[in-house]
Amino acid sequence: MRRRKIAFITSNPNSIFAQRLLKGVFSQSRVYGFDVLVFTSMVQVCHFLKNYLVGELNIYELIRSPEIDGIIVDTVSLTEDHIETVRDKLLDIVKDIPDKPIVSIDMSFGDHEIALTNDTAAFEQITRHIIGTHGCKDICFLAGPKDEDVSFNRLEGFRSAMRNCGLTVNEDRIFYGIFWYSFGEEIAEKVANGEIALPEAFICSTDYIAIGLVNRLAKHGIRVPEDVLVTGYDASAEAAFNAPTITTFIPLTSHTAADAVNIIAQKIAPESGKRPVALSSGENLITCRSCGCKDNKDDIINQFDLSLMMKNPNFGEERVKNEITLNRLLSSYMSEQINSAETPDRCLENISHQIYLLRPYERFCICLREDWGDHESLLENGYPERMKLVFDTKEDSIVCSDTSGVFFDTDKLLPYLDGGDDEPMVYYFTPVHYIQNALGYAVLKRRLTEKKGLDEVFSLWLRNIETGLEMIRVRNKLMSFSEKDALTGLFNRRGMDRWIKEKLRTDEGSAVTVYIIDLDGLKFVNDNFGHKEGDIAIRTIGAALQSVESDAEIAARIGGDEFCMISVCGVPADEKQQKIAQMIEKANALADKPYPISASIGHASGKLLPDTLDALISKADEDMYCNKKLKKQHRS
Repeated sequence: MRRRKIAFITSNPNSIFAQRLLKGVFSQSRVYGFDVLVFTSMVQVCHFLKNYLVGELNIYELIRSPEIDGIIVDTVSLTEDHIETVRDKLLDIVKDIPDKPIVSIDMSFGDHEIALTNDTAAFEQITRHIIGTHGCKDICFLAGPKDEDVSFNRLEGFRSAMRNCGLTVNEDRIFYGIFWYSFGEEIAEKVANGEIALPEAFICSTDYIAIGLVNRLAKHGIRVPEDVLVTGYDASAEAAFNAPTITTFIPLTSHTAADAVNIIAQKIAPESGKRPVALSSGENLITCRSCGCKDNKDDIINQFDLSLMMKNPNFGEERVKNEITLNRLLSSYMSEQINSAETPDRCLENISHQIYLLRPYERFCICLREDWGDHESLLENGYPERMKLVFDTKEDSIVCSDTSGVFFDTDKLLPYLDGGDDEPMVYYFTPVHYIQNALGYAVLKRRLTEKKGLDEVFSLWLRNIETGLEMIRVRNKLMSFSEKDALTGLFNRRGMDRWIKEKLRTDEGSAVTVYIIDLDGLKFVNDNFGHKEGDIAIRTIGAALQSVESDAEIAARIGGDEFCMISVCGVPADEKQQKIAQMIEKANALADKPYPISASIGHASGKLLPDTLDALISKADEDMYCNKKLKKQHRS
């Protein structure tokens, strides 16, 4: 039976905000028995390398898939630093899929439904702490965008607490901006130059605003908490590691994400009814140095533990086997192993040796476009209609091959998306690209109950994969330069030898015919019309050979005026030779030169064996010279 599937669209999934949302989506989806498909870029939408960001954001093109029943959008992450282009791009995409329910979390997303976090109570508690514990009365509030519901709700919590404590809200002490460092820095500059009078405390609507404010104030000699108190909101790692540490609050965004699943469920599975959200809240206010309280050591330790920097784990413990730290990744020398591969299949094999770094997982796949290895092929937007599964691994088996990859329709997302699992799963879809060039995508499958998400280890692991694949493309490009004749575009002798080796591996013993084609009168053309015209004559012969070349044949320029074609396609030798001669005659007529462009042709047939090809080439060469001699005799 097919499971219903909810898509969750986010970016930078290692952020604490995205992790909390995923926790709520996973928990509630499991209640309904939904699979979750996470489509995410691995970097923030405000990433400084814009070409790289193009390759990352391409992953969202996959949400057009008919496999998806409903969509939840993490609009906050997708508009970070007030970037709106990604949200606008997604709005354009979902216009093509109007029949699916879409819910945005905490911010507007077109005219689609919004699931809002109850921030009002949180900011009441923060404000009461600043007033009751620290005795502040002159308080500035730094809100987000004025027209966003989330800004209104947070501000309303501040106003409510001020009223309940008998204090008047001074509207001149409320400032609107964006939820990012730059807003806090802007306010700090205005305080420093006297445009804004220094209050007793700042209550900021995000940790990032608070950090920007605190650190910029310090540059102007205004100390926190000695001169002014500051609080944030979000309980981010940045807040815990800042100096001073930032008083903050763990938002109930996990509950909001679970509510979003409920909204989707009522539309795609109304028979299920509305299920209660079973997530614990705990103590959410985290008091730290920035408000005058002591550092919260438990929070700092927890955030440090999440930083994945353990250097010497005890591998004797069972739980450590799946605790992959950044140090363990760096110690694997993964990049060196993958980048040393000379062929696509060897590259994929080397990747398989590093798959342990993704534990725990149920399955991991790499899907690439068919021409990903072609150094001249670039793709910046979307994916082709068909993709190729080149890497597919479960804990007990690994299949990896580019040459025998499994093709499937891209809108199916994977060949096996409905795999008959006994419980709902999460599929993380992440882009595989090099800078802006889309190569394909990766899919990591885990149980919904698995707490480990897409962390920095996964992000760096994936970048190693992308660099390894690009190295194959670079090798192909260098190989092309060394194996191609620059004048004609045909293979040279080196390229022909490599083709022969490959054919001996795949078609040894097959019938083969070798054709030698020698351009007539090249010296006469060079001496009487110039070497430029001689080059034209050579290119004309090369183009004629390319026009009759099939997939089971190779045409090469093996000397100044000499060409070779090797065929294992089964076409009768005389018939093929006549076709080559006809194309050369046609090319001569089209060239319309004051000199004839013609060639003498010879051939020899036999079996494709390691010790026969040189003899066949010599025999075909002799046959060619016989024909050239007869041609001269006929002219005389």
